[in-house]
Amino acid sequence: MVKNMKKNSIKKMALFSFIFSVLLISSILPTTKIVAVTPEEIFDTEFDTQVEALMDIAWVESLALSVINGTEVFYETGYGEQPGTDIVYYINAVSCIVAATALLQLMDDGLFDLSDQINNYLPWILRNPYFPDTPITIYDVLAERTTLLYSDEIHQAIYVDEVPWPDFFYETLNENGSYYTIDSWANREPGIEYEHHWLDWDLAAYLVELISGEPYAQYVEKNIFTPLGMTNTEFTYTNFTLNQLAKQYIWNATSEVNEEQPFWDDPGIGSAGVLSTVGDLSKFLIAHMNKGVYNSIRILEEATVELMHTTVASNYGLFWGNKLVDDSYHGFVSWPWIGAAAMVTKANLGLVVFVNQGFLDFMDDMAGIVDLYRRLNDVYDYIAAKAKELIPPRPTTDETRFGLITLPLMLVILGTVSIYNKKRNK
Repeated sequence: MVKNMKKNSIKKMALFSFIFSVLLISSILPTTKIVAVTPEEIFDTEFDTQVEALMDIAWVESLALSVINGTEVFYETGYGEQPGTDIVYYINAVSCIVAATALLQLMDDGLFDLSDQINNYLPWILRNPYFPDTPITIYDVLAERTTLLYSDEIHQAIYVDEVPWPDFFYETLNENGSYYTIDSWANREPGIEYEHHWLDWDLAAYLVELISGEPYAQYVEKNIFTPLGMTNTEFTYTNFTLNQLAKQYIWNATSEVNEEQPFWDDPGIGSAGVLSTVGDLSKFLIAHMNKGVYNSIRILEEATVELMHTTVASNYGLFWGNKLVDDSYHGFVSWPWIGAAAMVTKANLGLVVFVNQGFLDFMDDMAGIVDLYRRLNDVYDYIAAKAKELIPPRPTTDETRFGLITLPLMLVILGTVSIYNKKRNK
């Protein structure tokens, strides 16, 4: 009788412990229901009103944006004078990402090593006059460690006398060039310190031309634009009709008038020469977001994309920036002369934004250009902050609660099993 009572007692204890454990687990399992937010809920009439207000403050006449969800564009819209998402904009400095991608494609093809000296490929000698014996490598170009500086002579050669591509490299950077000056170089050793500079972007494009053996624009068209289906992306504005092109404006702070500008082709095709639509550039960004692949087309090896995106210094990788927009997105953001553009990504979210607003006297009125930067930043940051709301929140509170209760729960279960075994063995 006593033995049976002990057995019944043990069974009751085990049953109680089991029920208690089930109730305990059910009470602390994550219960937050994650509801996906749709673009329509974020980019509503309130969003439209705020964007248009910020555009007005920044003197922006037209804006186009595209939002990417992992592998596809799931929202596009436009504002202002030319609201179409098929309008072609100059993407300006975002062009450098194309140059880096093209050059690294040639590395993937085994045509060079990053440690190779650029003088192995240039038809003339390039060296820092302060450190003539220190070689400049292709990696130094991509990591922006060449120690090149933007001098008055370079500005004169490119933007005043319009020395054509790629002749301006020799004329400005070779000791025998007509516009050569020691002021085009920093007095520090190449390959050590990072210096964010568009001259390196153009030099990368020139290396693509030299190593591939074909004109840069032709190489990029064949190996990047066409494979990705970027049918509205070019280097020459005359390949489009006027109705396809975003008008270009420059704000004149003196007259306080937004002045429409004639179309032009930037001579630095590696740093600012690409024209594109938000939809086309989204395809390029998707490839970078997905380890080099868009729509089953690979443009870069996975390890190469990782290398390109890895920070070298000052939150920059190889022509790729980190923490650029809203202090969290990475990719690339360009600013005026003619217009501005952003191509950035965070988590599984991509964002492309174009505006057609620049600033007069870019080199002479730094206070004015800083003011325009601030105004444009307000536009970008607002769009980026709203877009981030599309990233599903994580139920951190419930998960934390689950983690904190796991140890006591295991102790209850183990204690019950231990008591049961001891009593059964008696």
